[in-house]
Amino acid sequence: MSTRTIASLGGATTVDKGSAVTRHPARGGSPAPKRLLRHPPSEGSRAAPRSAYRRLNGWGGAMGIEEERLAEYFDAYAAALREFDADATAELWGLPGMIVTDDFAGALESRADLSAAFEASYPLYRRLGLESAVPEIRSMTALTDLIAMVRVRWSHLDGDDDVIVTIDFEYLVRDDADGLHVYVAVGIDEADALQRAARARGVDLDLFG
Repeated sequence: MSTRTIASLGGATTVDKGSAVTRHPARGGSPAPKRLLRHPPSEGSRAAPRSAYRRLNGWGGAMGIEEERLAEYFDAYAAALREFDADATAELWGLPGMIVTDDFAGALESRADLSAAFEASYPLYRRLGLESAVPEIRSMTALTDLIAMVRVRWSHLDGDDDVIVTIDFEYLVRDDADGLHVYVAVGIDEADALQRAARARGVDLDLFG
């Protein structure tokens, strides 16, 4: 069965090419956005505290999702990643869930599809020794009272809580009646980050689709 690895919230997912997914290939790459001038843990260093909470300059005003709720949401997502719980991870997404990178765009229409995609990514993450991930909220832009664009940097850790690699994502988050959900995840530098981790660990990424 052929698969393709694509970006998702906090890591790679692998989508079966035969599954029901809408794809929109890009016409060409574009440069990644400039990173904000903050100081996350560097690769190979000890991890930051296991919480997404970090007060952001300029965050405020009446409109938008509260910072604490976003931090709680991404902490819950990190906990699901730590347990390799695909079903719990899928429950944190809205439907359809869309994933976009420089060379791929696809939409998953059900939580069963999302769960299967996350489950398929776990062998690669285990082979790379990525046992957990710490989210750091880098910026938030309130688009409406209920919708926000959120930039998050994930520090992926090994079993000793050392940072192996960091990956940036941009997410469209909506405050639904049953809680926060991500509807769009844009992978900023995932492909390069996974290649760095693979080289460091002597892993052949071609074996994982």
